[in-house]
Amino acid sequence: MLTISETQSLNRAVRTGRALVKEGDPDAAANAILDALTETAPAAGPSPRCTPLVLGGCVRSGKTILAQRLAADMACPFLPGDWLRRLYWSVEEQARRNRLRRRILRGLLENVPGGLITEGVDLVLRNQPSRGGGGKPSMRLLRRIRQEGLAEVAVVGNADTSVADKVRALEAWRATGNCWTTGAAHAERYADTAALEKLARGTIERSRVLREKAEAADIPYLEIRPDAFEADIAAHFTTLRARLAPG
Repeated sequence: MLTISETQSLNRAVRTGRALVKEGDPDAAANAILDALTETAPAAGPSPRCTPLVLGGCVRSGKTILAQRLAADMACPFLPGDWLRRLYWSVEEQARRNRLRRRILRGLLENVPGGLITEGVDLVLRNQPSRGGGGKPSMRLLRRIRQEGLAEVAVVGNADTSVADKVRALEAWRATGNCWTTGAAHAERYADTAALEKLARGTIERSRVLREKAEAADIPYLEIRPDAFEADIAAHFTTLRARLAPG
Protein backbone atom coordinates (compact mmCIF):
# COMPACT_ATOMS: atom_id res chain seq x y z
CA MET A 1 0.00 0.00 0.00
CA LEU A 2 1.05 3.62 -0.27
CA THR A 3 2.65 4.85 2.94
CA ILE A 4 0.90 7.51 5.02
CA SER A 5 3.28 10.19 3.73
CA GLU A 6 2.78 9.10 0.12
CA THR A 7 -0.98 9.05 0.55
CA GLN A 8 -1.04 12.52 2.11
CA SER A 9 1.25 13.85 -0.61
CA LEU A 10 -0.88 12.34 -3.36
CA ASN A 11 -4.06 13.80 -1.86
CA ARG A 12 -2.46 17.24 -1.76
CA ALA A 13 -1.20 16.84 -5.30
CA VAL A 14 -4.62 15.79 -6.60
CA ARG A 15 -6.20 18.85 -5.00
CA THR A 16 -3.52 21.05 -6.56
CA GLY A 17 -3.92 19.25 -9.86
CA ARG A 18 -7.69 19.77 -9.87
CA ALA A 19 -7.20 23.50 -9.40
CA LEU A 20 -4.68 23.58 -12.26
CA VAL A 21 -7.07 21.66 -14.50
CA LYS A 22 -9.81 24.20 -13.80
CA GLU A 23 -7.34 26.91 -14.77
CA GLY A 24 -6.86 25.17 -18.11
CA ASP A 25 -3.42 23.63 -17.55
CA PRO A 26 -3.69 19.79 -17.30
CA ASP A 27 0.01 19.38 -18.12
CA ALA A 28 0.92 21.37 -15.00
CA ALA A 29 -1.52 19.18 -13.07
CA ALA A 30 0.33 16.07 -14.20
CA ASN A 31 3.65 17.62 -13.16
CA ALA A 32 2.30 18.48 -9.71
CA ILE A 33 1.13 14.92 -9.06
CA LEU A 34 4.27 13.22 -10.35
CA ASP A 35 6.60 15.67 -8.56
CA ALA A 36 4.79 15.10 -5.26
CA LEU A 37 5.17 11.33 -5.53
CA THR A 38 8.81 11.60 -6.56
CA GLU A 39 9.58 13.77 -3.53
CA THR A 40 7.92 11.51 -0.96
CA ALA A 41 8.41 8.01 -2.35
CA PRO A 42 11.11 5.96 -0.58
CA ALA A 43 14.25 5.18 -2.48
CA ALA A 44 13.94 2.07 -4.61
CA GLY A 45 15.72 -1.02 -3.35
CA PRO A 46 18.08 -3.16 -5.42
CA SER A 47 15.05 -4.79 -7.06
CA PRO A 48 11.30 -4.05 -7.25
CA ARG A 49 8.95 -5.78 -4.85
CA CYS A 50 6.76 -6.73 -7.80
CA THR A 51 6.21 -6.12 -11.48
CA PRO A 52 3.75 -3.22 -11.98
CA LEU A 53 0.16 -4.30 -12.65
CA VAL A 54 -2.77 -2.47 -14.24
CA LEU A 55 -6.26 -3.99 -13.92
CA GLY A 56 -9.20 -2.68 -15.92
CA GLY A 57 -12.77 -3.88 -15.60
CA CYS A 58 -16.39 -3.28 -14.68
CA VAL A 59 -17.71 -1.77 -11.50
CA ARG A 60 -18.46 -4.37 -8.81
CA SER A 61 -16.47 -7.03 -10.64
CA GLY A 62 -13.88 -7.62 -7.90
CA LYS A 63 -10.89 -5.84 -9.45
CA THR A 64 -10.29 -3.50 -6.49
CA ILE A 65 -10.36 -6.33 -3.93
CA LEU A 66 -8.01 -8.41 -6.08
CA ALA A 67 -5.59 -5.50 -6.52
CA GLN A 68 -5.65 -4.63 -2.80
CA ARG A 69 -4.90 -8.19 -1.73
CA LEU A 70 -2.00 -8.48 -4.18
CA ALA A 71 -0.54 -5.16 -3.06
CA ALA A 72 -0.80 -6.05 0.63
CA ASP A 73 0.71 -9.49 0.14
CA MET A 74 3.60 -8.25 -2.00
CA ALA A 75 4.15 -4.99 -0.07
CA CYS A 76 3.63 -2.97 -3.25
CA PRO A 77 2.11 0.52 -3.51
CA PHE A 78 -1.59 0.41 -4.46
CA LEU A 79 -3.39 3.30 -6.11
CA PRO A 80 -7.22 3.14 -6.43
CA GLY A 81 -8.42 4.21 -9.84
CA ASP A 82 -11.07 6.48 -8.32
CA TRP A 83 -8.40 8.80 -6.92
CA LEU A 84 -7.16 9.77 -10.35
CA ARG A 85 -10.50 9.46 -12.13
CA ARG A 86 -11.87 12.31 -10.02
CA LEU A 87 -9.07 14.42 -11.45
CA TYR A 88 -9.62 13.29 -15.04
CA TRP A 89 -13.30 14.11 -14.80
CA SER A 90 -12.32 17.73 -14.20
CA VAL A 91 -11.10 17.93 -17.82
CA GLU A 92 -14.06 18.38 -20.14
CA GLU A 93 -12.15 18.23 -23.43
CA GLN A 94 -11.74 14.59 -24.40
CA ALA A 95 -8.30 14.81 -26.04
CA ARG A 96 -6.78 16.70 -23.09
CA ARG A 97 -8.40 14.35 -20.59
CA ASN A 98 -6.94 11.31 -22.33
CA ARG A 99 -3.50 12.96 -22.56
CA LEU A 100 -3.54 13.76 -18.84
CA ARG A 101 -4.54 10.20 -17.96
CA ARG A 102 -1.84 8.62 -20.12
CA ARG A 103 0.89 10.92 -18.86
CA ILE A 104 0.12 10.42 -15.19
CA LEU A 105 -0.29 6.67 -15.52
CA ARG A 106 2.97 6.29 -17.44
CA GLY A 107 4.82 8.45 -14.92
CA LEU A 108 3.49 6.47 -11.98
CA LEU A 109 4.35 3.10 -13.52
CA GLU A 110 7.86 4.27 -14.38
CA ASN A 111 8.74 6.13 -11.18
CA VAL A 112 6.94 4.69 -8.14
CA PRO A 113 9.40 2.29 -6.48
CA GLY A 114 8.28 -1.15 -5.46
CA GLY A 115 6.11 -1.87 -8.48
CA LEU A 116 2.79 0.01 -8.49
CA ILE A 117 -0.52 -1.86 -8.61
CA THR A 118 -3.48 0.18 -9.86
CA GLU A 119 -6.96 -0.48 -11.22
CA GLY A 120 -9.89 1.38 -12.68
CA VAL A 121 -13.03 1.29 -14.77
CA ASP A 122 -11.89 4.08 -17.08
CA LEU A 123 -8.82 2.09 -18.12
CA VAL A 124 -11.04 0.04 -20.46
CA LEU A 125 -13.47 2.80 -21.44
CA ARG A 126 -12.86 5.47 -24.08
CA ASN A 127 -14.61 8.84 -24.07
CA GLN A 128 -16.16 8.23 -20.67
CA PRO A 129 -18.50 11.08 -19.66
CA SER A 130 -17.13 13.49 -17.08
CA ARG A 131 -19.44 12.10 -14.38
CA GLY A 132 -18.68 8.45 -15.12
CA GLY A 133 -20.97 5.80 -16.52
CA GLY A 134 -21.02 4.89 -20.17
CA GLY A 135 -18.00 5.11 -22.40
CA LYS A 136 -16.94 2.86 -25.27
CA PRO A 137 -15.16 -0.36 -24.19
CA SER A 138 -11.62 -0.43 -25.58
CA MET A 139 -8.36 -2.28 -24.95
CA ARG A 140 -6.26 0.46 -26.55
CA LEU A 141 -4.76 1.85 -23.32
CA LEU A 142 -3.99 -1.55 -21.76
CA ARG A 143 -2.52 -2.79 -25.03
CA ARG A 144 -0.23 0.25 -25.23
CA ILE A 145 0.90 -0.18 -21.62
CA ARG A 146 1.81 -3.80 -22.31
CA GLN A 147 3.54 -3.03 -25.63
CA GLU A 148 5.69 -0.40 -23.95
CA GLY A 149 6.64 -2.87 -21.23
CA LEU A 150 5.34 -0.60 -18.46
CA ALA A 151 3.29 -3.22 -16.62
CA GLU A 152 1.41 -6.48 -16.69
CA VAL A 153 -2.22 -5.91 -17.66
CA ALA A 154 -5.48 -7.81 -17.26
CA VAL A 155 -9.23 -7.26 -17.43
CA VAL A 156 -11.53 -8.30 -14.59
CA GLY A 157 -15.16 -9.04 -15.37
CA ASN A 158 -18.29 -10.68 -14.12
CA ALA A 159 -19.21 -14.21 -15.14
CA ASP A 160 -22.02 -14.57 -17.65
CA THR A 161 -24.61 -15.30 -14.98
CA SER A 162 -28.20 -14.42 -14.14
CA VAL A 163 -29.22 -10.97 -12.95
CA ALA A 164 -30.72 -12.55 -9.82
CA ASP A 165 -27.37 -14.13 -8.89
CA LYS A 166 -25.57 -10.82 -9.33
CA VAL A 167 -28.18 -8.93 -7.31
CA ARG A 168 -27.76 -11.40 -4.43
CA ALA A 169 -24.00 -10.86 -4.56
CA LEU A 170 -24.46 -7.09 -4.56
CA GLU A 171 -26.85 -7.26 -1.62
CA ALA A 172 -24.41 -9.43 0.34
CA TRP A 173 -21.60 -6.95 -0.29
CA ARG A 174 -23.78 -3.99 0.62
CA ALA A 175 -24.51 -5.68 3.94
CA THR A 176 -20.81 -5.44 4.83
CA GLY A 177 -20.97 -1.63 4.61
CA ASN A 178 -17.88 -1.58 2.41
CA CYS A 179 -19.67 -1.30 -0.94
CA TRP A 180 -19.51 2.09 -2.70
CA THR A 181 -23.30 1.93 -3.13
CA THR A 182 -23.62 2.47 0.64
CA GLY A 183 -21.78 5.80 0.46
CA ALA A 184 -23.56 9.08 1.10
CA ALA A 185 -23.78 9.91 -2.61
CA HIS A 186 -25.33 6.57 -3.60
CA ALA A 187 -27.09 4.99 -0.60
CA GLU A 188 -30.56 6.35 -1.35
CA ARG A 189 -30.36 5.51 -5.05
CA TYR A 190 -29.29 1.91 -4.53
CA ALA A 191 -31.74 1.24 -1.71
CA ASP A 192 -34.17 0.48 -4.55
CA THR A 193 -34.04 -3.14 -5.76
CA ALA A 194 -34.74 -1.99 -9.31
CA ALA A 195 -31.55 0.12 -9.23
CA LEU A 196 -29.51 -2.88 -8.07
CA GLU A 197 -31.02 -4.96 -10.87
CA LYS A 198 -30.03 -2.30 -13.39
CA LEU A 199 -26.49 -2.22 -12.00
CA ALA A 200 -26.29 -6.03 -12.11
CA ARG A 201 -27.60 -6.21 -15.67
CA GLY A 202 -25.19 -3.50 -16.84
CA THR A 203 -22.21 -5.23 -15.22
CA ILE A 204 -23.05 -8.54 -16.85
CA GLU A 205 -23.63 -7.02 -20.29
CA ARG A 206 -20.51 -4.84 -20.15
CA SER A 207 -18.45 -7.82 -19.02
CA ARG A 208 -19.51 -9.79 -22.10
CA VAL A 209 -18.21 -7.01 -24.35
CA LEU A 210 -14.97 -6.63 -22.38
CA ARG A 211 -14.37 -10.39 -22.51
CA GLU A 212 -14.64 -10.39 -26.30
CA LYS A 213 -12.37 -7.37 -26.69
CA ALA A 214 -9.78 -8.69 -24.21
CA GLU A 215 -9.62 -12.04 -26.00
CA ALA A 216 -9.27 -10.30 -29.38
CA ALA A 217 -6.39 -8.21 -28.00
CA ASP A 218 -4.79 -11.25 -26.32
CA ILE A 219 -5.17 -9.63 -22.89
CA PRO A 220 -5.92 -11.93 -19.93
CA TYR A 221 -9.57 -11.85 -18.89
CA LEU A 222 -10.19 -12.79 -15.26
CA GLU A 223 -13.75 -13.96 -14.79
CA ILE A 224 -15.32 -13.83 -11.34
CA ARG A 225 -18.54 -15.68 -10.53
CA PRO A 226 -20.94 -14.04 -8.06
CA ASP A 227 -21.65 -17.38 -6.40
CA ALA A 228 -17.95 -18.31 -6.14
CA PHE A 229 -16.47 -14.87 -5.55
CA GLU A 230 -13.84 -15.72 -2.94
CA ALA A 231 -12.74 -18.89 -4.75
CA ASP A 232 -12.24 -17.03 -8.03
CA ILE A 233 -10.45 -14.13 -6.33
CA ALA A 234 -8.10 -16.63 -4.67
CA ALA A 235 -7.41 -18.41 -7.95
CA HIS A 236 -6.64 -15.17 -9.82
CA PHE A 237 -4.55 -13.97 -6.87
CA THR A 238 -2.33 -17.05 -7.14
CA THR A 239 -1.94 -16.70 -10.90
CA LEU A 240 -1.14 -12.99 -10.83
CA ARG A 241 1.20 -13.28 -7.87
CA ALA A 242 3.33 -15.76 -9.81
CA ARG A 243 3.47 -13.35 -12.76
CA LEU A 244 4.33 -10.32 -10.61
CA ALA A 245 6.95 -11.87 -8.34
CA PRO A 246 10.43 -10.48 -9.14
CA GLY A 247 12.99 -12.79 -10.69
